[in-house]
Parts: sequence; C-alpha cells; structure tokens
Amino acid sequence: MAVRHFSAIRLAALAFATVGVLLATACTQGQANLPYGWSGPAVSNGVIYAAIKGGRIVVMDRDGGAILSRFPGASDKRTPLGAYGDPVLKDGVLYFGAFNGKVYALKQPTKDELDEQRKLSGNRDREVPGLQSLWEYPAGDTNPEHRIVSGIAVTDDAVFFGATDKKLHAVDAAKGQTELWRPFETGGEIWSTPAVADGVVYVGSQDHNLYAVDAKTGKELWRFETQGPVIASPVVVDGVVYVGSFDKRFYAIDTTSHQKLWDFEGSNWFWSRPLVANGVVYVGGLDHKLYARDAKSGAEVWTNESPNGPIRSTPVIAGDLVIVGTDEKKVYAVDKTSGAFRWYYETNGAVAGPLFYDGERVVFSSLDGNNTVYVLNPASSQGPGYTTYK
Repeated sequence: MAVRHFSAIRLAALAFATVGVLLATACTQGQANLPYGWSGPAVSNGVIYAAIKGGRIVVMDRDGGAILSRFPGASDKRTPLGAYGDPVLKDGVLYFGAFNGKVYALKQPTKDELDEQRKLSGNRDREVPGLQSLWEYPAGDTNPEHRIVSGIAVTDDAVFFGATDKKLHAVDAAKGQTELWRPFETGGEIWSTPAVADGVVYVGSQDHNLYAVDAKTGKELWRFETQGPVIASPVVVDGVVYVGSFDKRFYAIDTTSHQKLWDFEGSNWFWSRPLVANGVVYVGGLDHKLYARDAKSGAEVWTNESPNGPIRSTPVIAGDLVIVGTDEKKVYAVDKTSGAFRWYYETNGAVAGPLFYDGERVVFSSLDGNNTVYVLNPASSQGPGYTTYK
C-alpha cells in the first residue's frame, strides 16, 4: 500500500507540473508557442473536423485533404489556445472545449456549403471561410485557474465539462449562457472527459475519485475511491462504468450497487479511455501494453506487448483489427480475437488522442509541427498524412 500511495503522489505532482507547463506555454506570445493539445478528430460524411495547434478547428475533405472551413476565421481574433478533447458533432452543431477555459458551439457546414468549397479548393488565393459561431461560454474573460484539459459530453439539452478549477460544469446546449446548476466541486483538477448515461454524469478527478453526479441537479449520487488520480475518461456500458486510474489499476464498477465488479493491475498508470465492444474491454496503458478483458468477469482475453511506447489514445475497432496510437510516433494494429500483432504505421509525432473509424478509413492526428491528420486504410496500413497548418 505504501508503494502505491507514493506512486499516486508522484504522479499527481507530475500532473500538476504538466498543467503548469501548459499554462506557461499558453501565456507565451507567438503562434510557435501555442499548445498543441491532444485531441482526436470527428468524422461525418467524408468530412474531418480536427482540432489542431492553438485550439484551431479545421474542416477538411477526407479524400484529398482540402481545407473547407476553419475556426477562428481569418479576421477572427479569438485564441482558443489549445484543445485537449475531441470535437463533438450533434444535430448540426460542433462543440469543443478549449484551454482558454471556454466551450464553443459552431454551426456545422451544410452539404451545399462544403461542396462549394470543394469546387474552390484549387484556388490558392481563396480565403477559407470561417465557421459560424453560435455561442461561447463564458462570454467574457475566463479565470486563469479555469482551464479545460479534457473533452466535453453533449446531451439534447446540456454540455458537461470539467476544468482545472476542480469543478464539473453544466451549461445549456441551446444558447450556452445558462449554468444548469452550481458547478460540482471535487478535491482535484479534472482532466477526465465526462460520460453521461441514464441521467447520471460520471467523471474522474485528480483527488483519486470517480464521481457519479445527477445530470439534472448537479448533486453527488455516489463516488468510488481509487488509490491514484483518475485522469482517464470513463465509459458506461450496460450499467457498468469502466475506468483506469493512476494507481495502475483498471476498474469495472456497477452503477446500481456502486461496488467494484472486478479490476486488474497493469505495470504503469492508465490514462487511456477504454473501448467496450462485443463483450470485451480494450484499454491501453502507459506500460506500453494493450489489454483485452472480458467485460463481465474481467478475465484476460489477451495482452499485447507490441506497442513501443506509452498509450494515452483510445483504441478503435476496424473490421477484425484493434488499432491504437502511442506516444512513440507509431500506430499499431492487432488481431481483435487473438491479439496477435498485424502491422504498425510510423507518424511524425505522438498519437495521444482517440482514433476514429468511419467504416472505411481510420482517421487520427499526431502531435507534430505540421499538425498532421492521417487517413489510413486499415486493410493495407497505408494512407496519406495531410498537413493542416504550418
């Protein structure tokens, strides 16, 4: 127990130091010093919505890489600073949280608008149109202690997000100007992306707890304590919350009894958000391993030790493959059933955000100087990398 407690303290110090570095970077003048973030893309109807360096959003054609729109636009002086969570598309609106402490809601371009920009994309002198801003929250300046280092969760009527102010926030999705309830305060910074299921918001905190909060009232329903900061984002499937912790353990928790159903120990901390599919939980660890466990019992299905680097990204299933990125500039594919290594693909930077599979291609971003977005054919492990900003 003493060793585990020491590890948690050591990691908490590392996490807080990382926030300090991010804050210092964000306050430095000049675009070269803007933070990258570690967001994954959203993909819809052959169009990629990716957050790049400085929290910018680019809208690009999946097949060809043409930039169709962006945020902020050319004349827009807003500075999101960085995006550490994935953009969310819902009902014609693109939502994302930024390191400047704001949540943005942008109008998703229509098919006709995108087609028009495809026709003009060969003109190098054209001005790429900016995405229309619907709202931003808060509307004014933000507190420097209120930074968003996570993703957001969006329901029909609410946007939920955590921040470095140690609070879980909820604002109305329609106008973004009304707090639905007083922010729920935890004992540590929140880097975990909330998950919402059956009227309950689940979120991890660096105070070592996973919290269950009533989505309507903001009142705590229950909490589950681990032995380390919970920076990983939870996933809720069939009445079970799956989440990893910096105590080196991965947990399955019953949402009714609030009790642990099972757990297992890795060789290092868990940062990755798990993927649950067809009765199997897939999760990567900072110990360079990709784990597959039975969702009900926690029994080992397989463990793959091929990845040459820590895993922060969320795995994705593409056909018979499980594909995941690493901090060591590689993406790995393993057999979904056996866990056997199939192929790897080298990138220009760390792949820390989730990967997205749209039924044909695997799309992801890497943390490199060109803000590269990759589009891979999972069958051939080949595909282009599109430079989005220099």
